[in-house]
Amino acid sequence: MRRLVLLGGLIFGLASAFGQTAGGVRMELREVYVRNGLLWLSFRASNRSAIDFRADPVRYSIRDRRAFKRRASQEVRLYPVVRQEPRILRSDSVVNFADALAPRVPGKEQELVVEWVERNGDRRVRVRVKVGRVLRARRLP
Repeated sequence: MRRLVLLGGLIFGLASAFGQTAGGVRMELREVYVRNGLLWLSFRASNRSAIDFRADPVRYSIRDRRAFKRRASQEVRLYPVVRQEPRILRSDSVVNFADALAPRVPGKEQELVVEWVERNGDRRVRVRVKVGRVLRARRLP
């Protein structure tokens, strides 16, 4: 079942969440949209630990899905056009944010990797987005 919520003129799907937790911090990819020629990625981040998460900017890259022996691994860094992520994720809080990238589709055996790292810390949250998820991006007016 899929539930939709209208938030600030954008529709956020609440049933489809892909995410990872590290040290009490969880980041989920909520939805992928195309609007005004940009690829928008909508996230929800929560911090269930007692310590604030002071974050570096979110990093985006396209990587090979599988690592093969004796083969060089290729990684392409992507830089967001619009950044809306918080710099500090307070303890026991939940934040929704979205970033926009220039549209780029990963290859057949590649994936889009979204990584949020704590500044001067060891907590690292990584979300892997498969090609099909990017191709199913909904167009918003």
